[in-house]
Amino acid sequence: MKILMTLFFCIPVLAMADCNDLQKFKLGLEAHGSNWANAITTRTSEGGPYKVKSLNCKNKCNIIDEEKFILKYEPNHPDANTEGYVNYPDIRKEEERAAITSYAKSIRLISSSCKSKVITINNGDSLLVKYISSDVKSDIFNFTKSNKVISWIREDRNGKTHIFNF
Repeated sequence: MKILMTLFFCIPVLAMADCNDLQKFKLGLEAHGSNWANAITTRTSEGGPYKVKSLNCKNKCNIIDEEKFILKYEPNHPDANTEGYVNYPDIRKEEERAAITSYAKSIRLISSSCKSKVITINNGDSLLVKYISSDVKSDIFNFTKSNKVISWIREDRNGKTHIFNF
């Protein structure tokens, strides 16, 4: 429910969205993509389970970490506490996918009018977005016939690629 509320407040009515919203959409994709990839991460380099990321757009949009965990009884897990419970990040993958789909569709809808910020190729089932000036080099989205994202590939300016299959 919180993700749906975040989408409601962070994604403007698309009729009012403009090229300035691209950064917000890219940040939203970053947060939800990270959540998707770390849904079962119980140990991070900082210690403890992965902290759930969300987009906060009160004054300026930024990604925040939230300590939202669920306990699962797995006494043989290496990260189990003395009672046999493991802290997992509280991530619902279907909600993450819905958020990613929403941001991807938003980018698809406004990108054709943002020629100074992106170059796009949109063939209906897939969308290639090349960002002109950004830390993200490109996003490629593949959609189902019902317009849900089934895969997403992000390449950053350093050449690192992240692949998500839903």
